[in-house]
Amino acid sequence: MTRRERALINAKSIKEKKRRQILNAVTGIMKDEYIKPDGTWNIYKLTKDLGMSKNTIKSHLQQLIQEGIIPEKVNINNSN
Repeated sequence: MTRRERALINAKSIKEKKRRQILNAVTGIMKDEYIKPDGTWNIYKLTKDLGMSKNTIKSHLQQLIQEGIIPEKVNINNSN
């Protein structure tokens, strides 16, 4: 295996780990902390709590939304 191949595998692994962390945060017990009053995701709080960049959080959230795994907006009356 070449260095390039190992680097690609490691990058993919890191990307998947970050995606899982974000998914766990927005679907877990504390998910209400990441929902703003208007029902959108609080990207600032996610970046602060998870220690990731804004662009990383936004990119993964957009991907999860497009795949239908999480909603773009949460109905705050039924968020529990």
